[in-house]
Amino acid sequence: MYLETETVSVVEAGKRLGLGKTGAYQAIAAGEIPHRHFGHRIRVPVNLLERLTTDETYEPAPCKKCTPEHPTLNGPLSKGQ
Repeated sequence: MYLETETVSVVEAGKRLGLGKTGAYQAIAAGEIPHRHFGHRIRVPVNLLERLTTDETYEPAPCKKCTPEHPTLNGPLSKGQ
């Protein structure tokens, strides 16, 4: 069985949280926004984003892929290009 979860981009998640593009990627890198990696793409599940904004006790699980050396978080997007 295939379960489908609605996701949004990091930029869209940032908008919903009142963050700009750079702030959203920094929050992803810091593990403050729940996310999933699909190759070099990072997507934010809408259900976890909503939980983050409504449940004061919710803390996203740490992401093992989000390290300073990770190309998606250290590439052109993180440098504002």
